[in-house]
Amino acid sequence: MRRLIFLILFVLLTVGILAWLTGIEGPFASARTHSVLTKGGKMSAGGNFSSAKEAKPAGTSLLLGSNVDSSKPGANKAQAAAMAAVPSLVAIETKPGARWGENSAAKRLVTKLAANGLTPVRSGSGFFIDRQGTILTNFGALLNGYAWTAHTTDGKDYEVTLLGADAATDLALVRIARPDTTPVRWAGAAPNFAEDLLMLGFDPKEGPRVIDAMASSGLLEVTDPVATLTLKYYLVDGTLAEQRDGWLLLNLDGAAAGVVARIEHPHGRMAKETTVLSPEGIGPVLELLQNSPLVHRIYPGIECQELTPELANLTASKLTQGLLVTNVRDDSPLNAAGLRADDVIISLGNTAVTAKAHFYQSLSNMAVGAKVPLGIRRGDRSMTLQVILREYHHGAQELLQDWLDLVAKHRKDQADQPAR
Repeated sequence: MRRLIFLILFVLLTVGILAWLTGIEGPFASARTHSVLTKGGKMSAGGNFSSAKEAKPAGTSLLLGSNVDSSKPGANKAQAAAMAAVPSLVAIETKPGARWGENSAAKRLVTKLAANGLTPVRSGSGFFIDRQGTILTNFGALLNGYAWTAHTTDGKDYEVTLLGADAATDLALVRIARPDTTPVRWAGAAPNFAEDLLMLGFDPKEGPRVIDAMASSGLLEVTDPVATLTLKYYLVDGTLAEQRDGWLLLNLDGAAAGVVARIEHPHGRMAKETTVLSPEGIGPVLELLQNSPLVHRIYPGIECQELTPELANLTASKLTQGLLVTNVRDDSPLNAAGLRADDVIISLGNTAVTAKAHFYQSLSNMAVGAKVPLGIRRGDRSMTLQVILREYHHGAQELLQDWLDLVAKHRKDQADQPAR
């Protein structure tokens, strides 16, 4: 009898221990777990996490930890930051009845665009930038058709209006008719080297997804050949090589530290790292996207840096203000006007040039084909060059205009159908 009692107690104790052990789950339980969120973005009742193989409960979204490190200090803070940003996320995809036909001219055009670096994707992630329904997203999500749907994280769907597209960054600006959207909160600057980040996206089938990331470089200023703007990028670590343009980067305070974007640069996208447009770089891109359905940029084709007192001592001009030209591309209109490396740019039009960002912004406000006086100092001589401005042509730029024309035609045909 004693043996039987001891055996029963042993079995009960073993079962209790196993149940206790399997019930322990941390804020990011493993690199392949996900939390269940209600439509309002709050944790669901009945436990924090479920297995990635479980069916998604009705009326919920999923926050999928694809490679979130549960051992990191601050995992709770990371989870809170991600969940706070979920209401800002949007997924964009082509309406089923609005896809291009397989043998259509539009489909052939999309194939050519893909060959020039603009890859169509099944759906794209984006996020609200204001309270009026304006969304920054992956342009590739729009290429598969002429009408699109935006899915918000509270389970609602909206018709999408295209505002602007940028071939150089693979980003697009769209809008939905909803006046109460939750915009992201931008960080003041790019993250520091090796700072922990969260990459956040939204898939219409899988729901919101979050991935651990880390800033793996300092700020990169890309001014050539992406003209007009000094685009400020940084890199995140190599686990994120999959194409995720339009995904949001968050710091652990929940502020937007940038957006994943294509980098148009002589070296291209780094093979094992993902390029992120920083908070400093996103403003000028948004301004361009809001002003035209297709972004046009003036092409200076130069590399330069702002003069400092230390740098001035190394130049023949001895100037302490201006832009020191370090390289002039052969195809640059400034090269055609006579600009050389080691020249110092001191004015554009009637305005003195002291900052690189201001120089490129001034160029962006000028018309293609305009003749603009460029004041320079070459050694101890001041000179004025006459520059004829021309547009920067991304490989897909002309194809994109054809694509926009086809979109407009199909949408008009659809609008005219009820009247026939």
